[in-house]
Amino acid sequence: MKGEVSGTILFTIILACEKYRHKMLSQDTSMLGEHMYFMGDPELSSPLVKDNIVYLPCPDNYESLTVKTLMAVKWAVENKEFDLILKTDDDVIFLDHFNKIVCDASEHDYSGRVIKASAGNWHFGKCDDPELNNTLVDIPDTEYCEGPAYFLSKKSASYLASYGIRNNHFIYEDAEIGYLLRKIGIIGKRVEVARGFKVLDDLGEKIWPLVIS
Repeated sequence: MKGEVSGTILFTIILACEKYRHKMLSQDTSMLGEHMYFMGDPELSSPLVKDNIVYLPCPDNYESLTVKTLMAVKWAVENKEFDLILKTDDDVIFLDHFNKIVCDASEHDYSGRVIKASAGNWHFGKCDDPELNNTLVDIPDTEYCEGPAYFLSKKSASYLASYGIRNNHFIYEDAEIGYLLRKIGIIGKRVEVARGFKVLDDLGEKIWPLVIS
């Protein structure tokens, strides 16, 4: 069946943006099966599909990643058949054990590299909003699966699609996903993402994940 990986119908959401389109163009997605890139376009009133890109009616900046992610999940629920969603990014490299990790993730409603939330400055220097660019943000004292690669079951994705977008959502999309799922008792489960994914900096040094999960 189209999109099947290790016996699981997988659909992959890849967050991208126009500013860094070159990352999307150079990414090797041959392991993924069915996937789409998702960018923001605030001029739109509804999603627009062009080739392998879904343009969503939201800004295309860092501080809108939570909105973009939830819109992408909603689009997938309404338009794709899947057992499991992988949410990932345009700078992620997929490794040889990818299929094994998909198989492991298929046993859970929400899985990835689980970390503990804390006040953060990860967004410094990335936002369009100059004030936000230098303001620490607080996140509830909870665990969630890190953003470069996490998995959502049909149940989890459907819940997120129906829940919508909170006015006071967290700037970190991965923390927001973990927070919303915890409301219905879905807790992130660990899968060994380090065996199937990595992110490199401009010098080719590995920057994620730095520790085997």
